[in-house]
Amino acid sequence: MIIIGVLAISLFISIIQLSRSASSKENTVLTDSWRSIRIPCFWVILENKVSLEEFLNDPKIYELNIYLPTWMPDGIRLVVVYSRPIILLFADREVPDFWHDNITIEISEAPYIPSLYDLKEVSGKYPNIRIIKIGDSYGLLCMNAKTGPPVPYRYSTFIQLWIGNYTYIISMPSHSKLTVDDLVKVAESLKSVRELGKEYVLSLPIYSQSIG
Repeated sequence: MIIIGVLAISLFISIIQLSRSASSKENTVLTDSWRSIRIPCFWVILENKVSLEEFLNDPKIYELNIYLPTWMPDGIRLVVVYSRPIILLFADREVPDFWHDNITIEISEAPYIPSLYDLKEVSGKYPNIRIIKIGDSYGLLCMNAKTGPPVPYRYSTFIQLWIGNYTYIISMPSHSKLTVDDLVKVAESLKSVRELGKEYVLSLPIYSQSIG
């Protein structure tokens, strides 16, 4: 079991939703919706480190129609998979944890799917957040956000997308040699594992080639 800091919770959507209704039913929705847009600063417990093949053998991955990236910048490969929650670490070398990788992808259920109006309200509040469109999905690009608990932490740039009932957070350290364009290309490469199939995923260089 490993405890690390990952992308966490913003209050902005909850404030938006609270201003729209005070009914008990909608406040129940509010309790969930404030988890939908995330700002780095939270702790989670990572459990169940697995191999990619074990991960892909889980029928739930196909039932839930999880998406995985099919492209990474040169030299970057998958190095760690956690199944609870789903977090994938990609790097150009072996790394011990989230703090040292090149790209992190967090996949979690989205209890609330923000509308474009919601995203505009959030992006309008902060100059380092803007709306981005990836395929048919709208998301947020956040630049230079503090990731993790107060100590230690790192500054990250991340994209958050909503696909189906899930939210995908694709992040990299702000000091990275990678560019925002690289992060966008990773987001654009997300494909349904159900449609790709296990054997195809395992054949992709970013999954089939070992580091070093």
